[in-house]
Amino acid sequence: MATDVKDHAAMPLRLIAYISEYTGKPENIGADLADIRRVAKRFNRENGISGVLFFLNNRFMQVLEGEAGTLSALLRKIEADPRHTHLSYLLNAPITQRELADWNMDTFHLTQSEVFRPQTLQAVTRIYTANVEPDARSFLTLLEDMLNDPEVLRIVNH
Repeated sequence: MATDVKDHAAMPLRLIAYISEYTGKPENIGADLADIRRVAKRFNRENGISGVLFFLNNRFMQVLEGEAGTLSALLRKIEADPRHTHLSYLLNAPITQRELADWNMDTFHLTQSEVFRPQTLQAVTRIYTANVEPDARSFLTLLEDMLNDPEVLRIVNH
């Protein structure tokens, strides 16, 4: 029986974001992303998890929202997935409401950019968490701004 994301609204929620390195061959990324999306959409719908997955420069970045215990169990599975390595958490914060309730693991294969360098993302996350209450929508907006405006990236890197 499928569980709607909104059914989990009364449980304590967390926002998780991480980056990792793809271990597969470049020619396999399309099939791997399709498989991840297929499995995640079903699992997330059944377990009240919402989120998005980006792939860029041979790296994944995923942003997830959900009930803390459910996310912890999912992250153990993600950490064990052989399709990636060097997983590094950017955010792991409590949130009061979902911002991605309508996002059931959409995936985006982006073009080349310096935004997804681990050092850049870690610096951005430090600045972000020091200045705002974390929520998925504002975090994704910041990343989108960085992708679309080279000046934002230049400021972060200096």
